[in-house]
Amino acid sequence: MNKSHYVIAGRVDLEPSHLWRVLIDKVHHPEKYVAGAHDVVLDQLEDNKYLRRMKRGETTVNELIEINSDLRETIFELKDHQNYEGLIISRVEIDKDQSPNACYLAYELNWDLKPGGDPDLNIYDWLSKAFHNTIESAKSFT
Repeated sequence: MNKSHYVIAGRVDLEPSHLWRVLIDKVHHPEKYVAGAHDVVLDQLEDNKYLRRMKRGETTVNELIEINSDLRETIFELKDHQNYEGLIISRVEIDKDQSPNACYLAYELNWDLKPGGDPDLNIYDWLSKAFHNTIESAKSFT
């Protein structure tokens, strides 16, 4: 099985609570952060769990999303994807030694290619774009 594992992290000069609100907004409005995302349907299953269906280009993406406010992370688990299974975790990290007006944004993708699945050779590119779009959107998010 082919495995894709990427971690992208960077310092963001914003209050951690501000960046956390952006990650929550990304759950509800992925089209603002993920290139090609459209036709989003979000069903709340529990207080902190959602099932999201959206199109990314012509591909339908189904995700079980868990929001962990204590850890300031959102976990996106692929469901019924034609090529992959796995998770993407978005997280706000705080360094006690840095300014209270700064934090780190971390994206971690851990996917396995299903047997017979077609590999996506652009995973890192679109993950990196989503990461940078999130940071840019956070700067103007109110």
